[in-house]
Amino acid sequence: MSERTDPRVVVLTVLLQLAQEARQADTLDAFAFVAANSLKRLVPFRNAALWTDRPARSGVSAVSGVAEIDPDSPAMIWLDALCRHLAEDTSTTGPMGVRPENIPPELEPQWTEWGGPFALWLPLRHPSRQVVLGGVWIIRDTAFNGAELALLERLGEALGETLSRHLRIGTTRSAILAALTRRRLAIAAAIFLLALFPVRLSVTAPAEIAARDPMVLAAPRDGVVARFFVQPNQMVKAGDKLFELDDVDVRNRHELAIRDLAIARTDHKRANQAAFADPQSSAELSILANRIERAQAEEIYSRELLARSEVVAEKNGLVIFTDPADWLGKPVKTGERIALLSDPEKVEVLAWLASTDAIVLRSGAAVRMFLNTAPLSPLKASLESASYEAQMSPAGVLSYRLKASLAEDEPPPRIGLHGSARVYADNVPLIAWILRKPLATLRQLVGL
Repeated sequence: MSERTDPRVVVLTVLLQLAQEARQADTLDAFAFVAANSLKRLVPFRNAALWTDRPARSGVSAVSGVAEIDPDSPAMIWLDALCRHLAEDTSTTGPMGVRPENIPPELEPQWTEWGGPFALWLPLRHPSRQVVLGGVWIIRDTAFNGAELALLERLGEALGETLSRHLRIGTTRSAILAALTRRRLAIAAAIFLLALFPVRLSVTAPAEIAARDPMVLAAPRDGVVARFFVQPNQMVKAGDKLFELDDVDVRNRHELAIRDLAIARTDHKRANQAAFADPQSSAELSILANRIERAQAEEIYSRELLARSEVVAEKNGLVIFTDPADWLGKPVKTGERIALLSDPEKVEVLAWLASTDAIVLRSGAAVRMFLNTAPLSPLKASLESASYEAQMSPAGVLSYRLKASLAEDEPPPRIGLHGSARVYADNVPLIAWILRKPLATLRQLVGL
């Protein structure tokens, strides 16, 4: 009587034979046939398919019982999408049961047609277990037991090693992936450190060269500008006539005041002479004396107004005003500014910082003035003051008024030159410097 063979030995023999056949496969197609068809000798199934993640293209490589597959058929498209989804789960190392509720919702409707009562995904990994090279999709009508799952796990390790040789993915790919991982980490660390790198925060504002502590030349009285004796930006000396107001009304008023004063004095003299004979004339003397005082006050006042028709320079300097044509014939009020008288050697930087660009600025902060006439030769200055409240700039933008004094070694530029001023604040991280404007814009849009 022959000795009965142990079933466990038979199963292990089949496992070794399948691993040997897979290793001896000369091509990837031959390997795919073994993985999809010969696997039935070890574990019974209804259908099986091999899915591979090839460098050139990925997809279903073989289906049990099918000589040639059509990758564009609906079943293959569905199976390729399902296997691709399962291969993304790198945490699973052994066979994994698949249920309809475990797959993407868009693939679930086709499960009843191309799925089965019991489905299993056997991932084929590189020996290093870092890369999923493919997998075997198995469907059958009965559940898988523990012994079958253990056999499939061992077979999956052998098939994964063989598949890595066919796909020419060995230690080189693992090394490349490891190198890429290290490179990504290095790049991320470099970006993080770069984001924290301190840079000096600065803002740019339109600016001009303005007179420092100028003398305001205002209208000495109400009137109309009649004449200018100087041109804009002309140097003058103390005592030079600058402009005058029309004096016709004031001169007529002064002449009337002189005439009224003479009449008042004549009336007072006549009443004084008649007072000796007429008591009533004596009573009028006090009234006429008051009239003389009023006439004298009017004469003095009109004479002073007439004298103030001309404006002269009180010191040497540069007269700054707009085109004379803008002023001739224009009514002005007392104290209204018409021109400035300044020392051309005393200048400062006047900048208008838009309220949307406002940052924390400290007195003495560095300022660089880039003139439009010499943009490559910035002037060094230091911040002296910034207005507490924003106001409308000459350009009609709500801005803060900044004043900066030029460095002592800087030659004073001409008053009136325009350009842009860059004002520097404290150091901030590079990421804060980059995101300052976008965050400010976003805050304005969402109202935070």
